[in-house]
Amino acid sequence: MPGTNYDKFYVDELVKRYPTQEALDALIVTVKEIGTQPSVEDYINKFLDLVETENDKAKRLEKIESEKRQEEARLARMNQTAKEWTAEEVAQLTKGITKFPPGTVNRWKVIADFV
Repeated sequence: MPGTNYDKFYVDELVKRYPTQEALDALIVTVKEIGTQPSVEDYINKFLDLVETENDKAKRLEKIESEKRQEEARLARMNQTAKEWTAEEVAQLTKGITKFPPGTVNRWKVIADFV
């Protein structure tokens, strides 16, 4: 089965970057050395540093930063919405757990509605 245009693009890029057998052999040696990295993440990052274009690298780093910002925002929202239970709410929860024993259909929804 022939490769896709996507595959052809990357092959063409590699041929441009490593036009001689010696350059390709040097890449192979470097990849083998990277393979000795202690973690998979280190291995991936060092390999991508070798083969990515500057534009690809910038996009990947921006995506990582964006994911970090989204996770931080999600954690901040969770911290803002969390609050301490009052003694009355704890008492209601205790009553609900007693009144609706295990085996009750949709037990936790029923208890939540009760509280």
